[in-house]
Amino acid sequence: MGAFVMRRLTTKLALVVVAGAVLASTVLVSAPPAGAVVAGSVAISGPASANVGTNVQFTVSYSCSGDEDCLNVSIDVTYVGMDPVGAQSFSVGTISSGTVGQVFVSGRFPNTTANGSTGIATAQMSMSNASGTSDSASVTAVNVTPTSLGVNVSGPANADIGTNFDITVDYWCSGTDDCQDVVIDVSPAVMNAVSSTSFSIGTVATGTSGTLTVTMVFPPGTSHGSVGTATASGTTSSGSDGSDSHWVSAVDSTTPRAGVDVGGPDHEVSGVDIPFQIVYSCGSQGSCLDMVVTVSFTTLVGTGTTSWNIGTVPAGGSGLLNTTGRFPPGTPYGTYGYVTATVDISNGFDASDTWAIWCSDTTGNTTTTTTTTTIPPMAGFNGYKSRSAAVVPIGDSVDWRFDTNSIGSLEADGLMWTDEFEPELAPAQIYTGMWSPSTVQAHFEMKRSGGWQNIGTFDGNSAAWYVLPAGVRAIRVSYSDLSASTVPLSFNVTDPHRVTTQAIRPDRDGNWYTAPKSVGNCGDWTSVNAGSATYRSSVSVITPAARPDPRVWSESSNLRPTDDISFLVRMANHSSAQLPLVNPFISVLLPTEVEFVTTETLSAGVSPTVTVTNDYAGTGRTLVRFEVIGSRFPGEWSDFRIRAKVSMGVPPGWHPVQVLSGTNSTTHDVECYSSKATDNYDQDQDGDTAEQLCAGNASFDVVEAALTTATMWVQGDPTLPHLDWATLAAPTVACPDSGGYTNYPCVAQTKSLGSADFRLEIYNAGNVDLEELAFYNTLPFVGDTGVTEVLSGTLRRSEWRPALQSPLIITQAPPGAEVVIEYSVEPNSCRPELSSGGAFPAGCIDDWGPPPTDLRQVQAVRVRAFGGAARWRGGEAIVIEYDMDASHGSPFGGEIGWTSLGYTSVRSDNGLALPPSEPRKTGIMIKRPNNGIGSFVWLDANRSGTQDPGEPGINGVQVELYRSDGSLARTTFTADLQGDPTKPGYYFFGDVPAGDYYVRFGPPKPGWNAMLPNQGGDDSIDSDGAIATLETPVLNLGPDEFELDWDMAYFVPSGPVECPDEAEVYDPTANPSDRREVNDRLPCPS
Repeated sequence: MGAFVMRRLTTKLALVVVAGAVLASTVLVSAPPAGAVVAGSVAISGPASANVGTNVQFTVSYSCSGDEDCLNVSIDVTYVGMDPVGAQSFSVGTISSGTVGQVFVSGRFPNTTANGSTGIATAQMSMSNASGTSDSASVTAVNVTPTSLGVNVSGPANADIGTNFDITVDYWCSGTDDCQDVVIDVSPAVMNAVSSTSFSIGTVATGTSGTLTVTMVFPPGTSHGSVGTATASGTTSSGSDGSDSHWVSAVDSTTPRAGVDVGGPDHEVSGVDIPFQIVYSCGSQGSCLDMVVTVSFTTLVGTGTTSWNIGTVPAGGSGLLNTTGRFPPGTPYGTYGYVTATVDISNGFDASDTWAIWCSDTTGNTTTTTTTTTIPPMAGFNGYKSRSAAVVPIGDSVDWRFDTNSIGSLEADGLMWTDEFEPELAPAQIYTGMWSPSTVQAHFEMKRSGGWQNIGTFDGNSAAWYVLPAGVRAIRVSYSDLSASTVPLSFNVTDPHRVTTQAIRPDRDGNWYTAPKSVGNCGDWTSVNAGSATYRSSVSVITPAARPDPRVWSESSNLRPTDDISFLVRMANHSSAQLPLVNPFISVLLPTEVEFVTTETLSAGVSPTVTVTNDYAGTGRTLVRFEVIGSRFPGEWSDFRIRAKVSMGVPPGWHPVQVLSGTNSTTHDVECYSSKATDNYDQDQDGDTAEQLCAGNASFDVVEAALTTATMWVQGDPTLPHLDWATLAAPTVACPDSGGYTNYPCVAQTKSLGSADFRLEIYNAGNVDLEELAFYNTLPFVGDTGVTEVLSGTLRRSEWRPALQSPLIITQAPPGAEVVIEYSVEPNSCRPELSSGGAFPAGCIDDWGPPPTDLRQVQAVRVRAFGGAARWRGGEAIVIEYDMDASHGSPFGGEIGWTSLGYTSVRSDNGLALPPSEPRKTGIMIKRPNNGIGSFVWLDANRSGTQDPGEPGINGVQVELYRSDGSLARTTFTADLQGDPTKPGYYFFGDVPAGDYYVRFGPPKPGWNAMLPNQGGDDSIDSDGAIATLETPVLNLGPDEFELDWDMAYFVPSGPVECPDEAEVYDPTANPSDRREVNDRLPCPS
């Protein structure tokens, strides 16, 4: 028998053999992957020519290949003959191995650049864990008067939501030649088009123009104040294109609108008060809240009240205010002054108006005829009412303030104000206030169920609070000056009167009402000679409640698919709440555009219960829910962070995210501080999907990005654990796992004749359509190298070779992908798409085609997809599975077989090829067997019956292992030892259950014979199969025993079987593809 291990395989296993039994062995485990390789690649491309003075865009494509990620990557672009425009340096950060991406830069030829000059843009890629790389692109300057298409977009500045409006697009052609094949497309954002947006104009003669109209609408639900954009892009085949945009603000037609008109005389002399009247109003769209009227003067000097807090004005309501101003003494004749009144409201559109008046003072003006205007004396007053709060909970109080002062040139007679309170408000106390001159008497009265009752008469020197009896319905205050019924012109309340009212339920008349409820209140001022005025205000009576105010912010911007994104989530009880928020929760049903990663608690002292539910309620979205046991008091909040990744294929634009908050506690009322939203998916998990929860909203923006990523997974024997790829020991952290498959930083394990399956996943991770995908995968073999040009000189360090058992299976592909799989049996197969040009690799063999009959010979696979009109959309994937096994086994253990792939694709929009990329390699280790049977099958060239130097091993011989009872245990084929093509003819059965076995070798076909066994007297180099049966004797195999010297020899008889004179000389050591196998017909032996 042959000395299988000792002669050929001493590098890994030292065996002490006594009488055919393995007494002891020492296993030298493979060293960690040495010389881990990483390489970055950058390519820059742009137009072949560009007009001077115009921006030129360059596309910088980058990729990372090798065993590690590219760290601290930066890209810098410099120019020769051109000026940079905008950012030219980009801190990309970490690029995962196998990832391809792009950035865009712009340069410009100076206006003085000569026609035909060359500009060069150079992109430099730097990284901290590998040397940098660079690429350049050249552009030719064009300095002529070009043909260009001009576009201008116009339209209204504002448009009502839900109402159609027109956008006008003007276009024209300028330059030497006509604009040919003109197409104009109008793209709306935020608003929708309700008419055609694409126009094929054809030829536009130079110097001519045209106009198009596109009808738009803001869809219902658009937020008031949202800005829509209409962008018109015009293209022409004979010159430069044009584009323009117009912005329109969305107007909610139901939004309240304030109004104001200012009136007064046309002219007046200097130094005297001039009366002006301000009429404020609220339109029919709805009540105007928190109205404030202010007056400002230009040239004039204000001498009266200039600010009024009106409060709530109902729809259609109005009021009159009076004020005074004057021209300063000495104002020249004819000088104009202006009075401007501005009305501000909190829930709609403000208003303003201006009145012009000129000075008719002729003092010192001897060239102007003096005109004297006599204005009759006028009495007037200002009355003003305000509230201390716009919202009052039931049981709480609100104060009403009353201000009064005289205006005009005549004393007001019988001046008084009256306030009759609504039944929901119960007056509790009154504050007298102070005024000047203090000699004026204020007479306070109250009305209960009967007539008016006296409270008291007070002067203006001091103020005091008086508690009111129950049942007061109204308060009245009248003013007099000593015995006179008039008040002086200088009368002014300096410390306002106040009435404190309590919100009650049921109301004063015993009626129950539903809160919240808006309760109006009117103050009526009257004077015998100055008229009357009513000032209305209102308060919202609410039930005491907690007021959740959830918030969410996107902490990231300018995102690309696969980028990290974080959301700051705030659970808050607003400061306006009356009650604590008990056991609050806040939840986010993450949009489909992001993939959940983890959460963080940012607020100290908070220990929330965090629940993460994937595919919540069948939505395909992840629900993240924070719940806190305890209370959030008014004004308190807790912050949390959700980390996620932008999903592959997310289109450019803004994407919304919403949080919902509340409590499942029934111990108190809850009223949302701001927005509400329907709990469609029962995020509070109370079974009610029709209720409204408190809501907060935000959005995040995603930019255009061409990105691809690929991953090779591996699965070995399912009974063997994955190992750390550097130490080949149990990993310190869990290995990546995808249905039993793993990859970096782990390797799978298999055993003799065990499975060694791979799965390739390749994604268009960006949001740009791609095409012409091509990837190449070289299967493991001893001496293999990287696949792409940048790694082709780097050893992959494979130590054994698994074998393909069946054709590759496409388990996932987009419809119409047109995936084509081809196979090669050559280790140096051609891979032209992975090179910058020319044949690659050098000396490659182009034998790509259908799967060969013997799939074990396959050494590489090529996959092409998305040819012709097919498009690879963002987020789409191709998944391909490999059925491979360790059919040759290994008597050693610890060897790793590494595989990697290189791939590239092309942008569909501009035809630019993305740079080739090679993800980090993926490995599978064959473990040391517990025992084994194996040896060598060779061609006995000199027919001596013994193995002589130079006699070649024979691959492809079927070898079967039988139990002693004649039942088949296993089958394999002879092959290169551990994938080493210099060592053909070996077989091995490992991890065999203890027992009695014999080996049967495949029969020779006509032309070959089996050699007699046991020739030469040296058991280590003879043949062991019987001539008649091709079977060895029965042998016993126990645990940790290795029978590695059961050989078989074939020889060619001296007489010819077929001997044509022209037959070629047979060399059994020729290239593997030409090597004859046992069943081949042979020419005459030499």
